[in-house]
Amino acid sequence: GILRNKERSRWLDRLQYLTYDVLEVDWTEDEKIAYIKKHTPFNTVKVCQFDTAQETADNIKNVYNDYLHKGKIPVDGVVIKTNQENSLQRYGRTGHHPNNAVAWKVEQTGVITVLKDIEWQVGRKYITPVAIMEPVSIQGSVVEKASVANISIINRLGLRKNAKIRMIKANEIIPQIIAVEEDMGGDNFTVPEVCPCCGTEVNFDNDRMYCPNEACKEKLAQNLSYIASKKVLNIKGLSI
Repeated sequence: GILRNKERSRWLDRLQYLTYDVLEVDWTEDEKIAYIKKHTPFNTVKVCQFDTAQETADNIKNVYNDYLHKGKIPVDGVVIKTNQENSLQRYGRTGHHPNNAVAWKVEQTGVITVLKDIEWQVGRKYITPVAIMEPVSIQGSVVEKASVANISIINRLGLRKNAKIRMIKANEIIPQIIAVEEDMGGDNFTVPEVCPCCGTEVNFDNDRMYCPNEACKEKLAQNLSYIASKKVLNIKGLSI
């Protein structure tokens, strides 16, 4: 966001960029870091090496805590990679990630707040439940709304009005409800039978619901916003 601003941000000089990988090559991690240091001006991430899986497991929390306390960039975990040659060829990859690495995430304790209500937000495709909470400060920002994604999460967590809930910031960014700490006996949330915008009877796709009305004003607005967005037509000055 700072880089995209038309006006020069006062925070620009404080930006840091850490490189950690060279794409589309099947090198060892040592070779990647050496290449980055030799051929680019960028700083690299901190790397610690261990000889065995057990030694790695025994030291991972210490590595994380050391970086957390000494580093200037927020972190939420550590990536464990093999340093073997041709590791991509050996272990392969999925459509989402390579299999020669795994992420270790630190457990977040979160904060407690009160769930006041659920709003049903009409999007381009689905109608999404959005939790409305008493404002709470999480990692430097005040949060009072959080997407609940779908109906099954409401049921799985047992979300009800006035319940005390535990919140975290997933990946240090996205507000997320992870548990009900205390059920205060409030009412259950009712899943709407009609679209909150146009009143058309909703349809269901497993645990997601959607408005089938292609002329729904909110769906049209969300589609227009998407088409005008930077990653599609990039129409500047058009918003909803």
